[in-house]
Amino acid sequence: MAQVMIERTSKGWLWVLAGVSALSLAIAWQRWSAHDEVLEATASPLQQDQALTTAPEAVTPQHTAEDHARLEQLKTEQAQAKEVILQTAPEPIKTTVIQRPSYVSEMEWAALKAVADQHPDPEGQLTRLTNSLRFAKQLELWQDMPKDQPDAKRHELAVALVKDLPERVKHGDFALKDAQQMLAGLLDDAERDPELRTRRGAQEAHRLAQADAAWRKAQNIQ
Repeated sequence: MAQVMIERTSKGWLWVLAGVSALSLAIAWQRWSAHDEVLEATASPLQQDQALTTAPEAVTPQHTAEDHARLEQLKTEQAQAKEVILQTAPEPIKTTVIQRPSYVSEMEWAALKAVADQHPDPEGQLTRLTNSLRFAKQLELWQDMPKDQPDAKRHELAVALVKDLPERVKHGDFALKDAQQMLAGLLDDAERDPELRTRRGAQEAHRLAQADAAWRKAQNIQ
């Protein structure tokens, strides 16, 4: 069962991609099942320890060919959005996001906005969630690329992920220990020279520690 977690967790990077994609399909599915009645993405305000449930595993007989076609369209939209990540390697959004980025599908965008609207600062939360989704898609692409073959794109993605990882820690997407583990794997691709990799590792570890301290200060955690 996939979940959308609105909290820093020990496996924080997993919720973003699987959870939002599952949620977007679940919203569409529930709307069709209710005979086109509009269904809110969440029934009550989200608490930080709550989760949103996933979409059903398979199409059941009572759904029409049109429903099947729409589900396939959603999958296509998500695949296209993922391809944008691969081809353009978009930078994190520095200002408030005001429109759907090309690497976010329409249903993913609707899901992100539904979650952000439950936050005291919906605009800021939407920007954070959008950047988290972008990071998760980049991470998935990097993980799926063969490790035993030289690949310029894999190197490019690793560099981008290393650069943005402290921001994800600062915003609570990752626990420090998990970010440190991720950094070790990313640096193998981001920096090919062993001596430079060791030096870079120390620098990036310091950036992660600073980001974690900033997160803890924001949360009033000693």
